[in-house]
Amino acid sequence: MLGAVAFFVVAFIALNIYLKKFTEHGVTVTVPNIIGVQTDEAIKVIEDGGFAYVILDTVFDDNVDKGAIV
Repeated sequence: MLGAVAFFVVAFIALNIYLKKFTEHGVTVTVPNIIGVQTDEAIKVIEDGGFAYVILDTVFDDNVDKGAIV
C-alpha cells in the first residue's frame, strides 16, 4: 500500500514538472482579428503572426463579400 502511495506522489510531482516546462503557463499571445477580412489577406496576417490555419468550411451569406472570413 505504501508503495502505491509513493508511486502516485512521485507520478504527480513528475507530471507537474513536465506540465510547467512544456505548457508555458503565463505566456500570452494576441491573436489577430480577421473577421470580415478577405481570405488571401487573412492567410497573410495569420502566417506573418507565426500562426497556422485550417479552412474547415465555407458559407454563403448575402451580407458578406465573397471570400471574406465570417
